[in-house]
Amino acid sequence: MSALAVVTAHSTIVLPHIRYLAILPEIVMLGGAVLLLGIASLVRRPLRVTVSTVGTIVIAGTSLGLALWQWPTSPRTVPTRPSTTRWWSTASASSSPSRWRAP
Repeated sequence: MSALAVVTAHSTIVLPHIRYLAILPEIVMLGGAVLLLGIASLVRRPLRVTVSTVGTIVIAGTSLGLALWQWPTSPRTVPTRPSTTRWWSTASASSSPSRWRAP
């Protein structure tokens, strides 16, 4: 086995799976901001306030609509039942005098 084959076999990078639908509202906001800045830089006169305001409202509304559309399908990030342990009642926090304690 050659040295190049050993190096390439051990140096493969595993890329994570990216859910682009989950970050689509942020992509729309960033893309819209770049679009508005590009339009403002290409015209001779400054953009009218109404044009930039309407553009901003359309971009924000599109992003909000996409976020609300995918809200029911997003995974739950809130636990279904509350945790019984609290960060201020752990034994390690009460045994260490340098840590902050709840009054």
